[in-house]
Amino acid sequence: MSLIPEFNHLKIPLEAIKLATENFSDCNVIGHGGFGRVYKGQLPVVSASSTSPSTTVAVKRLDVKCGQGEKEFLMEIVMLSSYKHENLVSLVGFCDEGDEKIIVYKHEIHGSLDNHLATDHLTWAQRIHICLGAARGLYYLHNDVGEGHRVLHRDIKSSNVLLDENWNAKISDFGLSKIGPTNQEFTFLVTNAVGTLGYVDPLYVSTGVLTKESDVYSFGVILFEVLCGRPAMIRKYDDERRFLSNLVKLRYKERKIAEIIFPEIRKQAKPNSLQTFRKIAYQCLSIDRKQRPTMAVVIKQLQISLEFQIGQQQFSQAERDHREKNNLMHRTSKVFFSVMKNLFLFSNRVNSDRSNDRGNSYLEEDSPGIKEFQIIGDAKPGGKLLVCGFPLHGTSQCMFQWVHYHRDVTLEYIEGATNPEYVVTADDVDKLIAVECIPMDDHGRQGEIVRLFANEQNKIICDPEMQEEIDKYMAAGQASFSILLLMDSSENREQTTFTLRRSNYQVKINRTQEIFIQGEYTNDVSIKIPSGLPTQFVLTYSDGSSHPFNTFQDARMRDTLVLTMRMFQRKALDERRNAT
Repeated sequence: MSLIPEFNHLKIPLEAIKLATENFSDCNVIGHGGFGRVYKGQLPVVSASSTSPSTTVAVKRLDVKCGQGEKEFLMEIVMLSSYKHENLVSLVGFCDEGDEKIIVYKHEIHGSLDNHLATDHLTWAQRIHICLGAARGLYYLHNDVGEGHRVLHRDIKSSNVLLDENWNAKISDFGLSKIGPTNQEFTFLVTNAVGTLGYVDPLYVSTGVLTKESDVYSFGVILFEVLCGRPAMIRKYDDERRFLSNLVKLRYKERKIAEIIFPEIRKQAKPNSLQTFRKIAYQCLSIDRKQRPTMAVVIKQLQISLEFQIGQQQFSQAERDHREKNNLMHRTSKVFFSVMKNLFLFSNRVNSDRSNDRGNSYLEEDSPGIKEFQIIGDAKPGGKLLVCGFPLHGTSQCMFQWVHYHRDVTLEYIEGATNPEYVVTADDVDKLIAVECIPMDDHGRQGEIVRLFANEQNKIICDPEMQEEIDKYMAAGQASFSILLLMDSSENREQTTFTLRRSNYQVKINRTQEIFIQGEYTNDVSIKIPSGLPTQFVLTYSDGSSHPFNTFQDARMRDTLVLTMRMFQRKALDERRNAT
């Protein structure tokens, strides 16, 4: 740590920590986890402005036998010294002397959420408030930590949600966190699957592919812990009750979810509040990442659940107080802000349900709007499109969703495409692209939806050079590409040769000349492009397995490869059908 001088002001002498914890007395132990034991202590205050001689702290002492080490120690210090939010735990300092590696936090008086799941002293409204605070903390990590990157926590669980004297939630334990890019709403990393049994995303475990939706899955488990009043895993059970996520899915299929809801919640919760809460919680547990909500959507629906429970007037005052303390929605420009289309659909449905009581006030004259709305940019694979315009009538933010329009006039929302900027890929070729925008003001009023087609309402096509290259491959009946294979459940990368032929494909590892993948084109294999990653693609199979690749920062090569493989596959399947 001496190599990082900017952290020197956070150093706390080991002797001071020993004094604070009574030499790490067992009587002061308040918890333990993957890092080691956590002690409660009284640390002397050296600030002249403080009226108290000491401050209560939580002292986390590294024990290498628990599985974490210097890497996690450094990561947590970097994270907590760099990112500040009212719903993240506060770092006091650290100690790195001899073999001792210690992190010191502000002590939160009510401990961790897992200790309050099955108690009667929390009302249903308080439980929603706690979940809302934790959701805001996770939203901050995913969206507001800074330009061009986001934090993926990787160990979201109820024991890592701390509670202060006012029952405000604080996310803690960042030792396993990863930093990923934010080209768009979708972040895609390949890493060793870590986390806690019962919380970790099953897709992350099986593929090693980490996305922000992995955190969303874990957060969904927390929501059901709160709803059901029990932990994610109970070891004494050997049946479906052992893992809460499995039990929830089983009871949903049986239409018996009410049976596992905590009895005190069933007594207190108003039906609309309970239904809204459990619906968003269940969406978080979807096996398909595309079906999981963003944290913006989770926050919105938890707010609605709380409003149903405590009433609109009380809720509105609480939200005003919250906004004065912390501005949740970080505006990167005067007009543009992105959330998922699901948020718009849900908000409009709720507003419509209430329109009889409110006189349809959310669609007043001079409602928020956009003037001279337009799309600029190159509508070809690899090109960037940008939405722009001028705000009207107090518009301060917009919700965006890029969509594909099909020949039958149906539309398909593009995963992760919720920013004003959109990068065209091979997935857009031969399709119509449009953007939908809903302007909003600071009072939550929504204007009418604005829809605009890209490319003058013409289908996206390849540029002449790319199309000529693809035609050449098709005529030759073969194409080879030198690319990187991102090994599953590992951060290792292997340089490979990806060969496409008329009836089959093959991936050979260059270092060993081993044929890693080989097969004929079938309906069970598909080639997909993860949103926001201009040089990556994934081979996926119907059994759930997948192989991610990277084309050496060459987006053009990625799109050419994807389009060529799809053409070979289409022709091979057509020929087989015709032969029968």
